[in-house]
Amino acid sequence: MIIKVCGLRDYDNIENIDALCPDMVGMIFYEKSLRYVSENYPPTSAKRVGVFVNAEIDYIKEKAFEYDLDYIQLHGGESVSFCNQVKNLGFGVIKVFSINAQYDFKECAQYEDASDYFLFDTQTNSYGGSGEKFDWDRLDSYKGQTPFLLSGGITTGDERRIKKISHAMMAGVDINSGFELQPALKDINKVALFMKKLK
Repeated sequence: MIIKVCGLRDYDNIENIDALCPDMVGMIFYEKSLRYVSENYPPTSAKRVGVFVNAEIDYIKEKAFEYDLDYIQLHGGESVSFCNQVKNLGFGVIKVFSINAQYDFKECAQYEDASDYFLFDTQTNSYGGSGEKFDWDRLDSYKGQTPFLLSGGITTGDERRIKKISHAMMAGVDINSGFELQPALKDINKVALFMKKLK
């Protein structure tokens, strides 16, 4: 079960989160986000994920090398060809899809070869960090072959329900606003307890 802790910014907070040994840590390079990265990161043992929303390829490339990113998470309306451009730079690609009651998971199929992971988040007016869940029973409609991370409104108390999800392609979870003291500042104890229960 991959655990990705996203929306990190504070240097000491990142060090404390990394000490818990999550698989991935995420930083957001979308200026309209409350969790927009404003300083550099300490070294981490976790894989480093940069989150971008409809960004230019040159901006992604610049930040990817500056912050030593392992994965690029594309949270906007990026095309398949754009995902392939990012992949050809040598980075892993996580493509995000916003899920609501009407979403057709067949739309993901065209991105299969251009992505290492999909991330299924709740459709809202913003790009992530909403604290809202979508109907997780809808995951049964996903028939693709690309592993996915579950996101959107996850918090402490969801561990048992997450462990009951039996989808063969579910690779892990992405946690963010449900574990915060304030935007971009994670509650270390809550994250630690969640990880202990989930692992």
